[in-house]
Amino acid sequence: AIFYNETAKSILLGAKENGIKKADNLVVDALHHCLVRIPTISLRDLTFIPVPSSNRAIRRRGRDFIYEIAGKLAAPNRANVIKALEITRKTFDQTKLDAINRRKNLFNAYNCFLDREQKSNLKNVILVDDLITTGSTIVEAHRALTAAGIHVTCAITACVAKPLR
Repeated sequence: AIFYNETAKSILLGAKENGIKKADNLVVDALHHCLVRIPTISLRDLTFIPVPSSNRAIRRRGRDFIYEIAGKLAAPNRANVIKALEITRKTFDQTKLDAINRRKNLFNAYNCFLDREQKSNLKNVILVDDLITTGSTIVEAHRALTAAGIHVTCAITACVAKPLR
């Protein structure tokens, strides 16, 4: 929804790392802006699947940031939010990596742990993340869900960064 710049960076870090509620609300507004502009999606029976953060990041922040943001986005849209993905192996912090190493870092790093009944109830699955830089995280989340037999309708992010060169 928003090009990643110094202002967007401050807002995301304020929300993600410092738990500033006004910053959270700006992230939710940006995600909502994306959601309502998806031409082919029905806003009925939405299921938001947040891209997982590492357990280390969740402990450091004191909360599961993107899961909470997805919950705030879901409430007015009467959508479901489910944790369907887990990180299955150690990965490195993506911020220090170039595009090729980001892909290598996340290759086969996620797994979907939903059972057959849970998967059969999913409609209009939307991946939710805060920032897309190279697309590696979204691609890996999509791969894991698709491998589990889940059709992903689309992905939304609050910010989009200029491509890494």
